[in-house]
Amino acid sequence: MRIVTTADCPPGALLARPVVDVTGRILLPAGSSITEATFAALQRKEVGTLLIDDDELTDVDVPELAPSDLHAHVTAALFRTVQDLATLVRAFRYDGLRAIQISVRHTKFARQVLRSDGVRSLEPALGQLLDEMNNRLPIDGAASLIMPASSVQRAVDSALLAAALARRLGLEPDRQRQIALGMLLRDFGMMFIEPEILDATGELPIAAWKRIRQHPALGYLLARVIAPNDVFAPIVCLQHHEHQNGQGYPRGLSGSNKLQRKGNYRDANDVVVPEAEIAALIDVFMAVTAHRPYRAAVGTDAGMREVISMAGTVLNKQLVRLFVESFVWYPVLSRVRVREGVHVGHTGVVIGSNVQHPTRPRIRLLEDSDGRSIAPVDVDLSETTDAIDGLPVPPAGDPVAGKWALAEEVERIVASHAPAAPVELATDPAPA
Repeated sequence: MRIVTTADCPPGALLARPVVDVTGRILLPAGSSITEATFAALQRKEVGTLLIDDDELTDVDVPELAPSDLHAHVTAALFRTVQDLATLVRAFRYDGLRAIQISVRHTKFARQVLRSDGVRSLEPALGQLLDEMNNRLPIDGAASLIMPASSVQRAVDSALLAAALARRLGLEPDRQRQIALGMLLRDFGMMFIEPEILDATGELPIAAWKRIRQHPALGYLLARVIAPNDVFAPIVCLQHHEHQNGQGYPRGLSGSNKLQRKGNYRDANDVVVPEAEIAALIDVFMAVTAHRPYRAAVGTDAGMREVISMAGTVLNKQLVRLFVESFVWYPVLSRVRVREGVHVGHTGVVIGSNVQHPTRPRIRLLEDSDGRSIAPVDVDLSETTDAIDGLPVPPAGDPVAGKWALAEEVERIVASHAPAAPVELATDPAPA
């Protein structure tokens, strides 16, 4: 199979993997033929890339980050959660942090949140997916990481990577679950930000930046309502923009730059806890490798180098080392170009990884330096002097992958619904 943009998909091509929309609904099952009618339907649904069968790559085993049906189930639950909560918080968008805190802590608001179909289905769906992942090594690479996707789908991928890294760190399953849930909820605080700020173009004024920097604290408040029995899922929301050097936000906390397998809830007021350090690392990696309307995504190898460049200042240095040693730099089906060596200028795709040499995978060259198709040539980079650079998949025109990602998704959802009535609050706030 190979990755193609919808526009470049040859007529009659067969889907190697199902096409899933932002709500988690399967639009086309695997094995479907791409006809003129299906091509037009995919364009209307703004599907930008496809995985199709390819005779030159039939022998390539493409690992999945997670089973596609379970991934779609979590995506759908997260989408419904965003949809439900976006209407509930609209009444608070122009309130200050303290006023929002009081409103969110009211028992009636909590009841409305916990009655949401999305919220009620999110944790069970995530738990089922994480249970399935216990028998997998998703951090070893997956084609989904190099394909343009909606913000909601990328959030699910982020959660899975964070859980996998937590497992490599040796954290117990419940901590893995809480980190994954925190990753799904980490930008929910953006729902409280005024649309005028989210939609602004050009440089933001200082007041707007201060408002944006409140979103971790706002997300923390909402996460405590969604997951009242969890400790670390809300803290992931609160601390995922804190830096090791104390220059992050919202509280300017510092980290130790050491691997600590035991976080402490009481420490959350003074230092960045390990769960949040994992979230910060995955957040950076996924942000750099995501497609944006104003720039193409970089390859996963460039994303890894960006993570390395932040080690010790923004990200936990020892955690970065574990991530770099654990995660394959070039997922299978990544497009690559030979930068130097015998095959300089040739392009192709990754067909397998080398565990001992994560930066030197096995590749299949398909085009020469002039872009002409050639008979496939397999090269094991661990046995040659050839060096490669990753090439991103062409942008798919994701309509929601903008400056604030999930926040724009929220705004689009809210705009498609009738204005919500103001939330009626109980007279007495719930206890903290």
